[in-house]
Amino acid sequence: MSNFTDFFPAAGGGGGIPKYQEFTSSGTFTPTQALIDAGGRLAFIIVGGGQRGPGATAGGAGGDVVWGYETLTGTTGCTVTIGAGGSGSNGANGGDTAVAFASAGGTTVVAKGGSNSYIG
Repeated sequence: MSNFTDFFPAAGGGGGIPKYQEFTSSGTFTPTQALIDAGGRLAFIIVGGGQRGPGATAGGAGGDVVWGYETLTGTTGCTVTIGAGGSGSNGANGGDTAVAFASAGGTTVVAKGGSNSYIG
């Protein structure tokens, strides 16, 4: 069981800001010992890279959005890979975004990049 103040540090004054970490480029998420001691549960939202549209006439498909919860058991760093948007030829697929929670006792989660909307 965790303390409310672990997640809402300004509690008592009408609420607080949950702790979060945002990645806009690939990197490493390292769970803290405090997170593990509090049960290791975290929420995540990951988004795959978008597909390139057909020239200037239309947009491509957006990447998958995957959200859920993981329970981690260790403080080993988890690789975060951000999928790039489709580039190059018209209709190029977006890259997959993945978080390797498996290295800290969870599961690896993948959001597929956008694809299959190009009409040539």
